[in-house]
Amino acid sequence: MTVLLSRRTLLGVSLAAFAAPACAGPPPDSLTPAAFGADATGDATQALNALFTAAARAGRPADLSAQATYSVSRLVLPDGLQTTGDGAVFRGDDATGRNQTLVAVGERVRMEALKIAISGASRAGFRIATIGKGCQFERIEIEADQQTDTIGVISAGQDVRIGAFRSRFVDRPLHIKVDAAKPERNFRLGRFEAEGYVRALRLDYLEQFEIGPLTVSGRSPNGSKHPGHNGILINGCHDGVFAPCRIADSGEHAIRIGGAQRNSARLRFQGVEAIQPGGCGFKINPNFQRFAAEDIQIDRLHSEDGGEPLSGNADVLRITHGRNIRVGELTARGNKRRASGWTGIKLNDVNGLTVERADIQDTVKSLLLIDERSDGDPAGVYNVHIKSFRGSVRDARAFVGIEFVSPTYEIGNIRLDDVDFRGDAVNLIAVSGDATIRTNGPVSIRGRAQGPANIDGFAPGAPISVDVTRA
Repeated sequence: MTVLLSRRTLLGVSLAAFAAPACAGPPPDSLTPAAFGADATGDATQALNALFTAAARAGRPADLSAQATYSVSRLVLPDGLQTTGDGAVFRGDDATGRNQTLVAVGERVRMEALKIAISGASRAGFRIATIGKGCQFERIEIEADQQTDTIGVISAGQDVRIGAFRSRFVDRPLHIKVDAAKPERNFRLGRFEAEGYVRALRLDYLEQFEIGPLTVSGRSPNGSKHPGHNGILINGCHDGVFAPCRIADSGEHAIRIGGAQRNSARLRFQGVEAIQPGGCGFKINPNFQRFAAEDIQIDRLHSEDGGEPLSGNADVLRITHGRNIRVGELTARGNKRRASGWTGIKLNDVNGLTVERADIQDTVKSLLLIDERSDGDPAGVYNVHIKSFRGSVRDARAFVGIEFVSPTYEIGNIRLDDVDFRGDAVNLIAVSGDATIRTNGPVSIRGRAQGPANIDGFAPGAPISVDVTRA
């Protein structure tokens, strides 16, 4: 497996040491909103735009330190603008706007704080803010009075740095939108917090980037188990590091690595907590085999109360089209109301998966499921090694430790060690479907379990080795 760059070496500095623009109080030559007639009593759009234009042209900072809320309809922050202070809040008229941007930030803009509030009565297509290349912010805050399906912040990725980002009641708070034909580099995001969301963070076609600690919670009423309703959605990104993430209440998957125009590769997740995801805790499923995700490292994945008891597509970890995936620790738990997932680990078209330790309790169906029907575009599953595998299934009548669904392309070099499956199992191993499983390499299972091993569905002479003590 390709060695992934550490969080401290990826961009030459850790996020802990990250400092967006240094703004130590307003410089003496700064320009103020009051000097241009902006106040909190009326529409300040024209006055603030005049301030920003004059400041950028003169190369002087705009001082936003005074505590004030300004009513605005559309602000334009010119290229190269610098602002100081964090007292200003831009209150947007979003009730009448349609297909417009409230705050348009140009390139190479440096701000201590960008704070925006809206009513939440936005019409379709309304965007809170757009951000150009090379911008730096110590802090961005966006908030709606009520949950809104408006678009939050759409940003370029090239050399953009955001020290902290906070969102409340905005369905899609932050989207780093980059053209697949022109990937962008050196995006850094420090702490990210979102309350009330459909898709908290989307990253498209980034390279050499860092994402700081992320905490999101509170599914929007507009969120559901629908494609794209994820905590984090990643498309075609390379060489990125994610600090620990806690994602609660996602409509669909807590984290999804997708992509339809190029693969994602060399990504490291230092820790993922997926709490009550409507779909999977972590899902890797690029649209086609040729975009298979490569060299993905998950140090720790923990999922709780995943999916719904009668709903598929809600696995703890699902991989379709993956190469060289490594997981340090994978744990999952259910409670009396929900299971930990539909299945524990579900695989299709995988070549190279290593799990150091798995402990999955209270799934609805199988603990390990190899199924070519998963997400379509099927292919074989090879070189899987789970070094320690504990688990139980909630419905003992349907207990299957390891399930193979045929017809399948092929499997080979599947190794499960230190197995300990508990419950009144029907089968340790089950094969379903109307064709035999073809093997291209050994299948080995070692440990203890309750329930017999049914290997009747494999081709005659298949190299299947089962050394399991009945618990």
